[in-house]
Amino acid sequence: MKKKYISKDLKKSYLIIIAVILAVFVQITIFSWNHSKRSGKKEVQVVLNFLKKEISGTEELDLRAKVEDALGEVPSFKDLSIVMKNNDFILKKGDIVFDNLPTRDKVTMHGFYRYYIYNYTIYDDKNNPVQITIVKNLEDNIEFVIDIFLIFSVIFIFLNLTVLFLYKYFYKHMITQIKNIEAEVNRLDIYGENFKLIESNDDYYEENKNIINATNNILLRLNDQKNQQMDFIHSASHEMKTPLTVMKGYTGMLERWAIDDGDKDVIKEYVGVISSTINESAQLIEKLLFLVQNDIELTLETLNLKKLVSEIYMSLLIKYPESELVIEGDGDISTDKVLIKLLLLNLIENAIKYGSNKKVEIEITDSFLSISNDGEQIEEENLNRIFDRFYREDKSRNNEIEGHGLGLSIVKVVSKQLGFQVEIKNRETIGVISKLYFNN
Repeated sequence: MKKKYISKDLKKSYLIIIAVILAVFVQITIFSWNHSKRSGKKEVQVVLNFLKKEISGTEELDLRAKVEDALGEVPSFKDLSIVMKNNDFILKKGDIVFDNLPTRDKVTMHGFYRYYIYNYTIYDDKNNPVQITIVKNLEDNIEFVIDIFLIFSVIFIFLNLTVLFLYKYFYKHMITQIKNIEAEVNRLDIYGENFKLIESNDDYYEENKNIINATNNILLRLNDQKNQQMDFIHSASHEMKTPLTVMKGYTGMLERWAIDDGDKDVIKEYVGVISSTINESAQLIEKLLFLVQNDIELTLETLNLKKLVSEIYMSLLIKYPESELVIEGDGDISTDKVLIKLLLLNLIENAIKYGSNKKVEIEITDSFLSISNDGEQIEEENLNRIFDRFYREDKSRNNEIEGHGLGLSIVKVVSKQLGFQVEIKNRETIGVISKLYFNN
């Protein structure tokens, strides 16, 4: 792909402007000269037509009298001379006279575009010849065109210098600002401890300020992602370290005491703890792997929501036998069964775990599904963090409840994959309500 540079585009624009100005200048000069020529030719033609009419008329006058009358009444134009002669007289009007001019029966140019002339012999009604010479001096017209040429030359040079100055000034300042921004970006270390945003300058163009603001917004998002990534790594490491420590401890105790003593009950207890810990670790790894998936292929099918919720609740009864579920409403939806089960499983289990009396109320409509409990409410400042990975409210009750803090992160990911919207907020009096809005 061909590289594009501001300098080249500016230079191209500059040359286009100069070419346009030059073209206008040339057009005006040519128009002025052509107008002068047309005007001079028209004047000669007017005088010629008048003289032909007067001389060829049928008045009872001799030829000289006719010529004198015609010269006296002919329209006067500046720098236009007339000579009329035959064998008996020579009559003139004006100062320009040419000798030995070729005979021409139409108005033509002469003398390097300096004159319009007509030199021809006409006859009166008695067939007496009169040689007519009409000369239009175009020197004033040429001087007028030259004046226009000089004026526009000065204007052209002035505009040329002005555009060149603006081009240099703009290019210099623009490139300087861009290079400053480039240097700031190159010095950035988003993963370093001294991370900072690009500083703007009051002298910067607004366009460059917009670029800086947009870049800073990207940097802030990258920094947030970096922090979330680091938090994720630390939290995941911590969550994995705990079960590994437990398994290591119990394995060590088995090696030191239980196997040597041959106490089957102790061995069974220790193996049970290790097995349970392995299962929890496997579940944690599965959740982590699910969260890092980008594209999940959907298999759509029509599902009855009430039946689906009942199936999910029945699977949770083994773990929460004292829980109670109340379902209101019903509806069908076309979606991926595996993903929506995973989504609803996390929302319903959260509602049961954090409810005071383990009672969960579910409302199903065509546009949404809500899950509510009567447990302790979430602090308002923490509502926007509950979907973060490994986040759990810093309360003593949460330390007593099993979990990794990944459930709502999975809910967020699945909702996005299915095109749903999920909202979790406190109820007016007590408890929390989760609403899942469908994309019908």
